[in-house]
Parts: sequence; structure tokens; C-alpha cells
Amino acid sequence: MAASGADSVAGIAASLSSLADKHGSDKGFGAGLRHGYTRAYASALAGYRDKPLKLLEIGLSIARDGVYCPSLAMWSDWLPGAEIYGLDIHDFSAFQHDRCQTFQVDQTDPAALQAFAAEHGPFDVIIDDGAHLSDAQQISFFALWPTLKPGGFYFIEDLHFQPPTEPADAVKTKVLFHGWRGGLSPQAIWRLARRHRFQPAHVAGCLAEIAAVQFFDSQSPDRNAFLMADALLAVQKAG
Repeated sequence: MAASGADSVAGIAASLSSLADKHGSDKGFGAGLRHGYTRAYASALAGYRDKPLKLLEIGLSIARDGVYCPSLAMWSDWLPGAEIYGLDIHDFSAFQHDRCQTFQVDQTDPAALQAFAAEHGPFDVIIDDGAHLSDAQQISFFALWPTLKPGGFYFIEDLHFQPPTEPADAVKTKVLFHGWRGGLSPQAIWRLARRHRFQPAHVAGCLAEIAAVQFFDSQSPDRNAFLMADALLAVQKAG
């Protein structure tokens, strides 16, 4: 998952971090919890910068005001050849930015996700910064993974946090992917994720296409470093 090209990863990361701070995205170092995810994104996506691609992000703004989407604006500026798609359970149709489109979709509805992806996919990059509920993350992953292009990246943010509405028996997404990377079988993963009603063959098919799983820590200075470990997940598709 290393960057390629003449630019250094540090320089590329600095440019993305600057845009994150400019637009008020907490993916950088100047807004919100200042997670610093831009370093990981720059490392993974540097080779995409000047290419035509499709990027999908779930979860558009903690403000939920429907007016501004910091991350979409950041991605549009950093990826000048990209088509940027945003999904949220709230209506963000008032947001206008170059090459960005927003759609009101519930990420816990696999049929709605698949219908959206069938119309607008496939995607080179998918980012889940949505509800932060483990079930929602896993539903979205198994619904959208088939629409990710070979070699593409699927990111899930903020694995350190689940809202109070998280069911007590929910299997954490971090646990699920650490288990897969550690050698759990597709059948075992399906058992852990079976509440999502995907068939075992579907789950096994998705897992068989995974080329790499990597975790990154949040760099937030506002939280305990131990709690922020492995906060960002990057999954690359084979191809």
C-alpha cells in the first residue's frame, strides 16, 4: 500500500492535510479530533491523484445540516480527475462542489446500497465514515465490496468509537478484520457477521478477493493513544 511516483509521501500527505484543514475535515490535523488519517490516505492513494476515478464516501458531516461536506470538498480538490460521490442518511443535496454528488441512502439497508452502486459504480475508493456502528460498517462492507474495482481500496474510519446505540452483543469491525488477518476462516467470519443476513457464499467470495488488510492509528492529541490504536482500516482488493 505504498505511494508511487516522483513526489515523496511526506509531500503528498502535507498537501492532503492542508486541504483537510482548509475544509474543516477531521481527517487532517487542524479540525475536530485531528485524526491525521491524511497520512495513511496519502500513502495508499498517491498513485491515484492524476487519474480518472470514482470515490464514494459514506457519512458527510457531523453537523448534519445538509449544507457542507468537508471531506468531499477535500477529495475534490486533491483528486482533480475524480468523480466524488457521498452517501448519508440525511439530505445533503444543498451541498455544491466541483465533481461532487450527494445521495440520501441508509447504510444499514443493503438493498439500497446495492441499488445505488449498480447505478453509479463501480468505485476505485470507498470510505466509510458514517454511523460508526459495527453492524452498519459490516453491512456496508459486504454490500459494497463487490462494486469495488480490482486493486481498489475500502477504508473504514474511527474503529475506536461506537455510539451509545451500539448493541451490546455487536462484533466490533476491528475484531472481525483482525480475526480475518489472523487466519479465521470465511465460515468463522460469516458466523461473526451472520446477523447481517448475507449468505455464507457471499461473505466467502468477498473475503477471497482481499489482497491486504492494514490498520492505522489515529494521531489525535485529544484522546489516549492506546484507545486510538487501529482506528483506521484499509482493505485492498486483489487485482
